[in-house]
Amino acid sequence: DSLPKSTLHDEALQAVLSRSVGMDPMFALDQADQLKGERREWLVARASRELAERNPAAAIEWVERKLQGKSYQRALGEVAEELAGLDPKMAESLLPKLTEPGKRNELLGKLGGLRAVDGVEGALEWLTTLPEADQSGALRGIGDQWARIDPEAAAGFALEMSDAGNQRNLAR
Repeated sequence: DSLPKSTLHDEALQAVLSRSVGMDPMFALDQADQLKGERREWLVARASRELAERNPAAAIEWVERKLQGKSYQRALGEVAEELAGLDPKMAESLLPKLTEPGKRNELLGKLGGLRAVDGVEGALEWLTTLPEADQSGALRGIGDQWARIDPEAAAGFALEMSDAGNQRNLAR
């Protein structure tokens, strides 16, 4: 049996647009509407992240102008994660818009880890400024980096913590 022409067309188009992401992510984004469903979602997320590396403002603007709902959250999460390594303050500024819990926690973990690399005390101070709902995601990233920097101190801190849930998050 052979694949239907529409499936072959979609696979070929996805292959071409996927290849174009590395050369011209804006082109890939502008052509993404030719794909449907998960193929489109995947391409948009990947191209948004690539564009964020090259031109963060353009990536944010495109995502905010073109997407909504689940697609918006997925692409914004990709942009924010890419920005975390390039411009953590800009990435952190996207937190209020990032409401999908999984993507939000991933970003908080990455931001927490980056802060811990600069100094665990400063990262723990930053942690206290976050809403309680965001602290476990951030603590996971802080704990991961802290365990790499000073495993004994991280383990001691985890054992002293009164909240069992945060103790588990630090240990992950």
